[in-house]
Amino acid sequence: MLPPAFPFFLYPPFSPPMQWFYVIDNQRQGPIPTGELRTLVNNRKITPQSLVWREGMAEWAPLRTAFAEPQPLEDGSVIVACPTCGQLVPPDDLIPAGDTKVCPFCRDRYAQSLREGVAPVFAAGDGPSGTGGATPNHELRAHARRALAGNWTPAVVCTLLFILLSNVMGAILPLIGILAELIITGPLLLGYLGMYQRIRRLGRGMIEDLFKGFSRFGHALGLYLLTTLIIYLAMAVAALPGGVLLFTSVIGAEEEPSGALFFIAMVATIVPAFIASTYVTLHFALVYFISNDNPGTGIIACMKQSSRTMQGRKMKLFLLFLSFIGWHFLTIFTFFIGLLWTLPYMFTAFAAFYEDLADPA
Repeated sequence: MLPPAFPFFLYPPFSPPMQWFYVIDNQRQGPIPTGELRTLVNNRKITPQSLVWREGMAEWAPLRTAFAEPQPLEDGSVIVACPTCGQLVPPDDLIPAGDTKVCPFCRDRYAQSLREGVAPVFAAGDGPSGTGGATPNHELRAHARRALAGNWTPAVVCTLLFILLSNVMGAILPLIGILAELIITGPLLLGYLGMYQRIRRLGRGMIEDLFKGFSRFGHALGLYLLTTLIIYLAMAVAALPGGVLLFTSVIGAEEEPSGALFFIAMVATIVPAFIASTYVTLHFALVYFISNDNPGTGIIACMKQSSRTMQGRKMKLFLLFLSFIGWHFLTIFTFFIGLLWTLPYMFTAFAAFYEDLADPA
């Protein structure tokens, strides 16, 4: 056995995850791992003032006190309580502000308090705040443009690397390249979208953000494979009736298939498949954002949370996507090089959409 004071990052790989007890309505709950505790904070089930305890602590303490020093998550990363508002964030997300530090959740209100010349006040339940999804799409795009100011270089470089690694390998190395793409796309997506969350919250992104998803390789791969499988199954089921009609029109044609029946069969195959894939994709549109915010949450739980959160909001996100179609079309005239700028713009707007879904503070 290692002594209790031994640094957590030197514990052997088989050490059990840290387990926490917490209090809700004067009732003890738990134990749960650190990642799930963070999820409860993000979902406002408990606050930075809620009492928590784990083995090794002399007594119960407020969560923000227990996390004054970095605590390990199950994936090997660490989180710490923001000294200003008490939210649990990675240490790298803390920004020096005078004689304290602020996190992405309290940064704006802290800056506003300084402008107004008053002391900042943060409630016990302060955390990710938005409008509940009420911000119009044109304002979300404006938020994206402001967030990208000064961040175009890492965004463009990461987009180029993402496209090359997740799409080009299959063309260069048949079979092996396709298998490699299948394996790495999930971790790349997790890191790529995580970069836009950092840009939206912190106003800064880093090229190395693209590869942070590999620290949770199994989770990211499973998330990608399962969501992709469900999307393709939905497409196949929706296209089946039209596919049967198309097959019949081809088999029954004495010459080259043509005419009204063939056209109707094509439409009956493609349109339902497109609608089904779009609908299911919108269901799971937030899984990577949710996973980045809640690293202790499992694959199925991320998918369920995305599905619940997108109820009544699919059309808004779809319209936000459509608002970028014109920009993507114009990239044709630049031999698609313009995608290196339009994709960061779109994904930063998607990150703003996700942030805005939180309840008002």
